[in-house]
Amino acid sequence: GRGTRLWVVYVNNFGDLKPIKWAEDTMRGNGFGDTDAILAVATDQPSYSFRVPNAVLQGKAIDLEVLRRDRIWPAVFRHEWARAAIAAANGLDVAPS
Repeated sequence: GRGTRLWVVYVNNFGDLKPIKWAEDTMRGNGFGDTDAILAVATDQPSYSFRVPNAVLQGKAIDLEVLRRDRIWPAVFRHEWARAAIAAANGLDVAPS
């Protein structure tokens, strides 16, 4: 959507943090606004977090759970990192940053 930015971050692991906590800390630390979404992928685990602000979702027919379960997770699980990013971007209808 217009003005929405998807940031894609690949790391080896999330340390001792849960993926959601890692992503939220990263968003806060980098001053993300309500139009910034993040896909964080830990390639060694593999695991991920896909965080999308409510403002991005308003008025759009985006089912985050379906996107996470059917599009992003299968790509992450198969170590198809680029495909995971493209799935997230396509789901939000944006280009990944």
